[in-house]
Amino acid sequence: MNAYLALVLLIGPIVEAGLAGTDAVSLARPAESGPNVRLELLLTSAESLPPGAIAPFEIWLINDGESPVSLIEPGDGSAYGWRTPLVQWLSGRSDRELGPPVLLPRCGNMNQLQAKEVFTLQPGERRKLGDWTHAPSFAEAGEWNVRLRYRNDPQQTWRDERDLDPAVARLVRESSAIDIVSNEVTVTVAAP
Repeated sequence: MNAYLALVLLIGPIVEAGLAGTDAVSLARPAESGPNVRLELLLTSAESLPPGAIAPFEIWLINDGESPVSLIEPGDGSAYGWRTPLVQWLSGRSDRELGPPVLLPRCGNMNQLQAKEVFTLQPGERRKLGDWTHAPSFAEAGEWNVRLRYRNDPQQTWRDERDLDPAVARLVRESSAIDIVSNEVTVTVAAP
């Protein structure tokens, strides 16, 4: 385990919006809107976690509609509201944001979005999301009810528009607007 990951696990990253260099984003649970797409959150281990461990999730987007849907893979900056899609971890207890899983400040740079990260989900198709959702960890023992919000806003202003190739920017602008919240999953954190 490298020193950076060890530091992340030891810190216990439940933070309020505004800490760790994040930009505050509306935390209210949205009314689900857009195409008929479902966000499915699966806990991949039934075992309780030690305090500070990152919860092992799989996250799936499923097109339950009758038309194709164009969406974007979460990427560098999505958890901070710097680009679309926005991803936010929500506590089932009070609908407050858990925050990004690292208390370290960001450098301010963002990886450039690649065309392959804009994808089309055909009716009935599902896609597993990658690692940029920044699954939370929990510093305190107990049961945590967790959901994930995925909001794709094709018109969102990016933190730095120079991070967007013009051809990829067109794909983003043509993607489907959607604001959905996953099912709720309970994570158990064992006492130390």
